[in-house]
Amino acid sequence: MFLFTARRYVPSAAAKDRIVQRIRAEPLENGPVTPQTAMLAMMLGMSKPLRNYFSEYESRELKARLQRMHEEEGEQWESIRLIRKAIEEIDAVMTTVVVTASV
Repeated sequence: MFLFTARRYVPSAAAKDRIVQRIRAEPLENGPVTPQTAMLAMMLGMSKPLRNYFSEYESRELKARLQRMHEEEGEQWESIRLIRKAIEEIDAVMTTVVVTASV
């Protein structure tokens, strides 16, 4: 069944801290947010590891800020919207496969 070898990469504590601080410094503040940070926050938010590093309040604020940015920003965010849609569709397909396989 397993056709591909899998490797698990564990980031260092310093790398995790740098990412968390970057997300706190950009989307959770009122300053400018780079597309890279927005994409990273969106992907981490969808895969759920952010709840380990942010309070419930910060998580809600981050999600709300990213949603506002998606609605307000122009065409420069179109690629982020498309990537988000693709991730959501992949997630829906994976959920369907798991549910179907378990029946």
